[in-house]
Amino acid sequence: MSPPLQALASVAALAVAAALVYLGVSHIGYVRLIGKEELAVARAESANVDLQDDVARLRDRLAVAARDRTAAQDRLSVLANQADALRSELESTETKLRQFEQKFSEREPLQPQEAIPEAGPVEPVVSQPTPSETKPAHPDVGASDTSSMNPKRAAEDVSDLIRRRVLDEFERILASVGVDAGHLFSRFAVNRAQGGPFFLPPRADQPPDNIGAGWLAGVRGLANSLPLSTPLEHFQVGSRFGPRRDPFNGRAAFHTGLDLDAAYMSPVYATAPGIVTYTGYRGDYGKVVEIDHGSGIATLYGHLHRYTVSTGQRVGAHTQIGLLGSTGRASGPHVHYEVIVNGEPRDPEKFIGLAHLAPIADK
Repeated sequence: MSPPLQALASVAALAVAAALVYLGVSHIGYVRLIGKEELAVARAESANVDLQDDVARLRDRLAVAARDRTAAQDRLSVLANQADALRSELESTETKLRQFEQKFSEREPLQPQEAIPEAGPVEPVVSQPTPSETKPAHPDVGASDTSSMNPKRAAEDVSDLIRRRVLDEFERILASVGVDAGHLFSRFAVNRAQGGPFFLPPRADQPPDNIGAGWLAGVRGLANSLPLSTPLEHFQVGSRFGPRRDPFNGRAAFHTGLDLDAAYMSPVYATAPGIVTYTGYRGDYGKVVEIDHGSGIATLYGHLHRYTVSTGQRVGAHTQIGLLGSTGRASGPHVHYEVIVNGEPRDPEKFIGLAHLAPIADK
């Protein structure tokens, strides 16, 4: 082969080699680029899945918030109805008092015109009441007619009526949660075994009026012995007593207490005086304090960060017993609060609802 042909072949070989090297390098770059794009696509898909999970969780939280809002609105509606009923009852009481005072003011000018002997001894004449005068056709009518002559006695009768209704409401709510109301009232000297028609005694034999004071003392003692307060000063209701969806697996469940949400490490207080019967870790409840209040009533405070009392210690109402936490099976910081009556969990909100009756009894 002539030298020119050899040179031409060498140049062609070099060109082919250069082209092959270029193609190889380009292929390697292309493969790397595709790998990076595939990795980016995989990361985007993973981020999309995570975003969808976050959206689903947010939707669940919105559903729970909507449910809690509906429950709160229902509760506010119930409280508003109760307030309206109490307001109507107080207005009716005030109307009755005004009527009694008006009747008394109309009859008072007649008193100076009663016949009074001017001179000479007069033998006292005791008039025997007829059966129709001593035994009214209806006890309530007789009592109302007699008490209308004395506004103080009329006011006391109306106060007794309000107190009686408060006491009946106490008994009704306590009975609905399994508490032996008769036993508790007897402990605090609230005697309910009374009855019979009402007759005024002679003026000289009027007994001192200490029934109201004893009644109020009994109701105050009863209110102070029951868990009527809340274990936190500031809170939001996270979950109420009764049927619900389990927050972890979504299955139907029964909630045995009242979940109260608040800031982590908030002070937790005893809701009534009693003796601490348990402090420690108890399974899904986490760190627990349990207090015996007597008469078969106990309270339990779960998911505590730590407790500040010891077993056997006697505590008063509103004594700090621990700090709020999220120990045990808890999705966040809160207190699981239970009221236990004779070994059975009862709705704590029924006890808390009794707290508004005690101030009414003091009026």
